[in-house]
Amino acid sequence: MSSDAGWIDIVGDIVLQRPAREGARLALPADASVRLANLEGPLSRAGPPADKLVRLSMPGEAAGWLAELGIHAVSLANNHSLDFGVEGLVETLRLLGEAGVGWVGAGASPAQAFDPRVFYVAGNRVAALGAATTLPPGFAARAGRPGVAGVAVRVSLETERTVNEEQPGTAPWVHTWIDEEDLRPLLEAVAEARRRADLVIVLIHWGVPPGWAPPFQGWLADYQQPLAHRLVEAGAGAIVGHHPHCLHGIEVYRGVPVFYSVGNFIFHVHAHPEQLALDGARLPYRTGSSGAERESLRVRLEVGGGRLRRAFVVPYWLGEQWEPEPVAAAAAAEIQQRIASMSAGFGTRITWGPDGTGEVWLG
Repeated sequence: MSSDAGWIDIVGDIVLQRPAREGARLALPADASVRLANLEGPLSRAGPPADKLVRLSMPGEAAGWLAELGIHAVSLANNHSLDFGVEGLVETLRLLGEAGVGWVGAGASPAQAFDPRVFYVAGNRVAALGAATTLPPGFAARAGRPGVAGVAVRVSLETERTVNEEQPGTAPWVHTWIDEEDLRPLLEAVAEARRRADLVIVLIHWGVPPGWAPPFQGWLADYQQPLAHRLVEAGAGAIVGHHPHCLHGIEVYRGVPVFYSVGNFIFHVHAHPEQLALDGARLPYRTGSSGAERESLRVRLEVGGGRLRRAFVVPYWLGEQWEPEPVAAAAAAEIQQRIASMSAGFGTRITWGPDGTGEVWLG
């Protein structure tokens, strides 16, 4: 790597209930200039609990634990940041600020929620934004209302009469598409960030976890690939997704990598499920029961000369405490094969090194 280049590391969903162990620190190498993640919930229960199925939260000390991990900024654009109201979100912003951890994807207004954070990586300007399509009622920032950087998705269901006559109860096809009016602020934010920076990274909470989508419909919701392409066309130079809590494939569109889901990174509540705040007894799947939820990727981007030069993925396995650990050779091969299979439909080329790191060829 030349002197004008530097590394950016990006990981997936984080829920901390205690300081992370040494293995998690080793999973975030010290040579990265910037480390980004998704913070899956508020650092406070200051406000009233949201009327929703799953509520997550972390103790206020978690802001310091993030700093100890070396996380420079987190995305708060997700379906849990307001699990304990606007008060919980505001307290989270205060605690992150005091700990020296930045954030994107949330704020007191839509303008603040869509505002990028700019970093300098070996002299290159890198802007990060956060956005979410996973929007419980009242979570999106609106005029006069704090919240997350949200983009609404419209949904319709299609059923075939003859199929349902023969197989009553057959799941419908779920059609999804982005609300164009709601998309405009995000596209404008990406375009403006591109004018200010050499590289724009969009951290996006989207997609469907396993068990929630009809099994025949595949791992991407209809709206995701068109949305990814629109973001690239607006100026995004890399897109990193989370929310499904498992790994999804990688697409390269116009030379821009789209990591549809990088999975969990630290998810302590799965080690202590009694800490989950659940409303209702019926869940489409038992949270934390899938081995796929233990598979994790770290995205590593090399930035130099005012552009994205190379992109890599590094697989991990979340152990007993739901923290990243090195992957055994056999498990690494399974993860590599799964990623390759899901990415093959896009024509994506990934070459794996002897250390398990995969290089995503950008064309």
